[in-house]
Amino acid sequence: MNEPQQPVRSQGTMIGLFVAVLLLIFSGALFVGRWIVHEPTTNASETITYNQFVFTKQQDIWATQWQHNGKLYELNLRFNPVEVENVPVIGALNTSLFNQREVFITFDPNILSNYKYVALAGGELGLSLKRALGREPIFACTTNETTAEACLNSPPVTCDDADKGVILIQPANTTEIHLSANCIVLQGQDLELVRAADKLLYLWYGIMKRA
Repeated sequence: MNEPQQPVRSQGTMIGLFVAVLLLIFSGALFVGRWIVHEPTTNASETITYNQFVFTKQQDIWATQWQHNGKLYELNLRFNPVEVENVPVIGALNTSLFNQREVFITFDPNILSNYKYVALAGGELGLSLKRALGREPIFACTTNETTAEACLNSPPVTCDDADKGVILIQPANTTEIHLSANCIVLQGQDLELVRAADKLLYLWYGIMKRA
């Protein structure tokens, strides 16, 4: 007996799923991490200490307490600081652009793979920027020359937009963070994209320092 064939996802469908995942993450309907004020997590199965921050593992998520402007937040990321130490950070950044209220998170809508990992990395970045770091994340596409409906009517955002702080999430064979004036490029394959995003967040939280 022939096995039923799985439906083939079109490029437009995949990008639609990407946008849907981002919206779910950003609205809090899909758990990737929680950035809320509450009591410390208990009953952890694993614990490590890094730069005086205690991290506890709950299922696949690492949690720690972080204080900002007199409020105590629980940060939840997929990787702990030790696991992201070897992600290289290359280049230099114009930090003033990332001190602006709006930070743009962009991706190429014509990618045919890794879309769900791009969405996960974007979701972790967006939640941290919004809820703990006091920024307004704006999700964008690098082009509107695409079949992705969500990108068609929106102006593209790329690293060439010198007046904006831009984070480009880009699938690649190497896991790296590239800094260049107004742009941060996060590279990696699959969950390596999320690992690069977590490294960037640990640097922004001050939990890690750039080597």
